[in-house]
Amino acid sequence: MIDPEILEQNKKQEKDVINSGTALRYEDLVMKEDGSQVWYEVTKTQFKDPIDEVVGVLVMARDITERKATQQQLADAIMELEELSFIDGLTKVANRRSLDEKITKMWSSHARDRQPLSLILCDIDHFKPYNDNYGHQSGDKALRLVAKCFQQVVRRPLDLVARYGGEEFAILLPNTPIEGARIVAENISERLHEINIPHAFSSVADRLTLSQGIAHWFLTQIRTTVCL
Repeated sequence: MIDPEILEQNKKQEKDVINSGTALRYEDLVMKEDGSQVWYEVTKTQFKDPIDEVVGVLVMARDITERKATQQQLADAIMELEELSFIDGLTKVANRRSLDEKITKMWSSHARDRQPLSLILCDIDHFKPYNDNYGHQSGDKALRLVAKCFQQVVRRPLDLVARYGGEEFAILLPNTPIEGARIVAENISERLHEINIPHAFSSVADRLTLSQGIAHWFLTQIRTTVCL
């Protein structure tokens, strides 16, 4: 009924319980022949027969499979909530909180390792007239398309695209000099031009456009520039 290796482990446990008199409690996962799993909470205590005083071990096992499943569901829900707390609900990119935490961590690590760090701030041009004339549902769709545009251009694992607030976005580029950040900004503008989101109420173009600014840190030096 019990695998020989597991049997030896049990014998050692029970010998320790007999010798020490200290109860042992643990959780054990058992695989059934049909492939299903059962969790048991096992308690082993010293037992002395009241008649002949023979010392043994009393083993009690309680099925806790349902409890373990509930605990796992709760853990999954907590993990999902933690993930959602760092994700913008509309665009599904990182939110302001996630950006702030990432900047704090990267500022320290890049200063220590003497690596460049760049940040692009993006603002959709004349977005209020877009919302007012096309409606908020179309405005939400446009925000999602712009966020998707960023994600198509910014693809390195450590890069971060975040919604800064409203129609503003931020792109954090670790280990990136200002020239590299400028290329990313130009690629974003080109990609958004290709997507071609009509905007008849903009005073700068007949489609949705962005204003972008770049901030660059290297050691204790800070440089900023405005482009596009």
